[in-house]
Amino acid sequence: MSEAEVVYSEVKFQSQRGNTDGPASSPQSSEVRVSGPQPSSKLPASQQQQQQQPASSGRSKSRPERATFVTFVVLGVLVAAAIVALGLTCYQMMHLQKLTDELDAVERNLTVYKEILQNVMDKLEGQGDKATEDSCAECEDGWEQRGAECYYFSNNQLTWEQSRRACGCRGGALVRIGNRAEQEYLAGQLRGKGNQPDDLFWIGLTDSEQEGAWLWTDGSPLDWSESFWSRSEPDNFLGKEDCAATKVQAAGGNVRRWVGLPCGAANGHICDKPARTRRSECV
Repeated sequence: MSEAEVVYSEVKFQSQRGNTDGPASSPQSSEVRVSGPQPSSKLPASQQQQQQQPASSGRSKSRPERATFVTFVVLGVLVAAAIVALGLTCYQMMHLQKLTDELDAVERNLTVYKEILQNVMDKLEGQGDKATEDSCAECEDGWEQRGAECYYFSNNQLTWEQSRRACGCRGGALVRIGNRAEQEYLAGQLRGKGNQPDDLFWIGLTDSEQEGAWLWTDGSPLDWSESFWSRSEPDNFLGKEDCAATKVQAAGGNVRRWVGLPCGAANGHICDKPARTRRSECV
């Protein structure tokens, strides 16, 4: 038995005085003290190890819990950082898309403005060219100038088709009359050249392709609101009046002087063409 397991006890007995001759009697009272084991101040190494083992096991249990807590904290921080980074990335992408859309809108506006500016510049350039052409344009000898148009008056008695070819040879066409002012100008020119009232001059109007469908030599249809037929004209007398001529107007007379005639009749003619500085030659 080791020293740690020894139990110390203290027993006291009291004897009864008086009768010494009689048999011995049992003690009347006793006192027993039992004291616990008295550990040695220095325990064996095995016992010290056994006493220290519970403490070390408690510490070993707390370490995994602490490591788990730290792991969760680190993971939480990483997840939070990832969420923040993802949010920033999404915001940047949305902002970039907005900037891209705005840039596309600006480019489209610039394209529209560029087209508008180009149209304005083209118009200004065209007006400048037209003004230069009008101011510098002139007609050839024998032609009469009115603005940017040149007119040729011929008294040669030719059919309508011969007159059309003669005008083409001079670089023009049988005259196309577009408004009342032009009709009055032509009537005044015809009078001024010594022609007599009711003398006839071919103009570039015919319905030879389809009866009643009057066309100018360039193929454009007649605007009846700007036509100047004499009364009851065109009447297509005997079904043969397919070409138009204008009569010489008497001073102060009615400007409506167009008549329909057979295309084979012989009359003078009026040609017109745009004014140019280059001389046209008949080949």
